[in-house]
Amino acid sequence: MIIRESIWSLIFKDYPEISREGYVCEQDYKKYKLQNLNQIIEEEKGSISSIEHEVIESLGTHDILSENIHDTYQENLTFGERIADRVSNFGGSWKFIIIFLSLLFGWMILNSYILLQDQFDPYPYILLNLLLSCT
Repeated sequence: MIIRESIWSLIFKDYPEISREGYVCEQDYKKYKLQNLNQIIEEEKGSISSIEHEVIESLGTHDILSENIHDTYQENLTFGERIADRVSNFGGSWKFIIIFLSLLFGWMILNSYILLQDQFDPYPYILLNLLLSCT
């Protein structure tokens, strides 16, 4: 692996006897890579805050700094908010759309073709319109 010149200079500062053909273990390479990153940020910004230092260290160790707050959020929901979430999940689903369209077409077919003599809601479907406008 080819090591950048800036990282190589940090290694050479600590180990002046090492040659370019020498080997550097992965753990030491990560350490010098983080030192180089610290140095670059300090040159650009002047100083590094504790949060920035934590982020830089997490890059080296591949740690995750954020946490999943979904479970905490779900625990703090009120009863009404949970019901509203369930209703909105169902109301936007394909299951709801198919059921709704089936009921509409079923209502129209029932009143137009099956109940030819005793239609309780004839063609302009005023009752159906009234029910739909109430929801």
